[in-house]
Amino acid sequence: MKTAFMVKVSAGASRNETKGWIGKSLKARIKAPPEKGKGNKELRRFLAKTLGIATSQVTIVSGETSRDKRVSVEGMQSAETYRKLGKKSAGRE
Repeated sequence: MKTAFMVKVSAGASRNETKGWIGKSLKARIKAPPEKGKGNKELRRFLAKTLGIATSQVTIVSGETSRDKRVSVEGMQSAETYRKLGKKSAGRE
């Protein structure tokens, strides 16, 4: 079971949080700065904590150096992943 979705990230925020969905992209604010992979690492940790899974189950598939990232979550049904991230329906990615 894998679920992939887009995340639009703002780094250097005052706290880690999600700000809802804009179309098919989850908007996330991350405390860590966007340098030397710190923001990506923090995003993976934050999403894993939000979803209640291990950090190793969250992978950045593309967009390592971009604000727009494609993230893959392993080991959860799509519907559960989207529900925990605040999206009403999974739709078709």
